[in-house]
Amino acid sequence: MGFSGVPPKPDVAVVLAGIDLWSLRADAALVLSEPPWDSLLAGWAADSLVRELHLGLVNYYRSKGHRIIVSVDPTNGLDRSSDAAPLVAAGRSLKEPSVQALYRAYVTAMDTILKPDYLAIASETNLVRAAAPPDLYAALVQVANDAYADVRAVDPAVRIFAVGPTGRSTTTCVAPAATFFDSTEATSWASLSTSSARSTRTSRSSTGHDACPRARATGSAQCTGWRAPVSAM
Repeated sequence: MGFSGVPPKPDVAVVLAGIDLWSLRADAALVLSEPPWDSLLAGWAADSLVRELHLGLVNYYRSKGHRIIVSVDPTNGLDRSSDAAPLVAAGRSLKEPSVQALYRAYVTAMDTILKPDYLAIASETNLVRAAAPPDLYAALVQVANDAYADVRAVDPAVRIFAVGPTGRSTTTCVAPAATFFDSTEATSWASLSTSSARSTRTSRSSTGHDACPRARATGSAQCTGWRAPVSAM
């Protein structure tokens, strides 16, 4: 079971007390992060931001014996039709190559500095596809693929997954999607989200097994369950 250390109020003592309490029942901890877009746009280095914002918390999680699940969300978690609010406020968009470069650097820093057991490069991708303009969804597909390639280049053993609400979508299983989903293990973690219960499928990318054996056996191009946003659908 996994939890996230999101407190009812911004108080360090409350944060630590909450973590200590749920650590009695948890074996995994989630770090769910939208990039600090305002700082990235202002020129702050991604690795400095990751160390400042997340490393201390992750070290505390590890002191409790938890596996670390890092999830980086490139779009607006409260409005899947839109770019992240700080990007909108700055008149910028994930559709811009320079903004995508910031995201890729941030995802790479989250992996190489925090060294999570699993890394998510996007969240609720089916909702983005359903609600966002096609060009924003296309940008999400592009940046997810590019972030994956960047991370794999420096961390070949990285284990990648994507998160979406239970039972909402199927995703075409084509290269390079297959590289994400060589082998899967399903785990239900009711407290991964502060907004609703979710089921997360964590997919190993380094085992070399067939990504979608049932789909391939039946000649179907679709695989049900959780899939990364690596091909436009």
